[in-house]
Amino acid sequence: MKRVILVSHKKGGVGKSSIALNLGAALNLMKRHTKVLDLDRASATSSSASDTAAMLASSDSEYTTTLPEVVRYATLPGVAGSASVMQRDAALRSCLKKMTSECEFVVIDAGAGEQEENALAAVLAQLIIIPFPCDPGDYTSTVEFVSMMQQWAVSRDEPLVMRTVLNRYKSGWSINRQIEEVIADPAWAAPAFPVRIPSAIRIPEQTMMGRTAFDLKEEDAARRAFVELAASVLAVMDAAA
Repeated sequence: MKRVILVSHKKGGVGKSSIALNLGAALNLMKRHTKVLDLDRASATSSSASDTAAMLASSDSEYTTTLPEVVRYATLPGVAGSASVMQRDAALRSCLKKMTSECEFVVIDAGAGEQEENALAAVLAQLIIIPFPCDPGDYTSTVEFVSMMQQWAVSRDEPLVMRTVLNRYKSGWSINRQIEEVIADPAWAAPAFPVRIPSAIRIPEQTMMGRTAFDLKEEDAARRAFVELAASVLAVMDAAA
């Protein structure tokens, strides 16, 4: 499905929600109407359509008009309770069809525990973005996830366009060199975007409240990084179209 971007990882807490929400905001800032689908039934990306309207009315940030509407997967008809995989499949397809008819791009925030939905979203997405946190504790899981997605694509004969983005980046960290060597390897299945999203303690906190780096005046570096990420995403999407 064209115009669908999936932000995915097998582990929670790596920055999926922060990247999804801020990427949506950056694309909107660039006049590319974008919505976010929160696939995690725990709803980390907490802003809904009503939440968004309330925040726009109450905030004095110059960037608030870029805040993307977030649709919660958990609230879709056919998802709650004991819904079968087939019912959830149909609900997700129907939701994405509607969302892509209403906006130019949909960014999906993958759920850490929603295996069937994540697999379907990977089939429907035009681009998969994998956060690569600059943290020793997340290095192995990220490398394993990229390898797993590559093998999954081969087994299903599904073309995948995958990219990694270095997240929570701090210059001088010892893990940076190891990560840079991995993403520079020609065999690496998910080439890295050139942007490095800086470590910003308040961004995950704001994401939980449905706000973005564009609401934090002190986060200029993060805002610039997400705008750069959005530009890189547009280039990849145009090339894949």
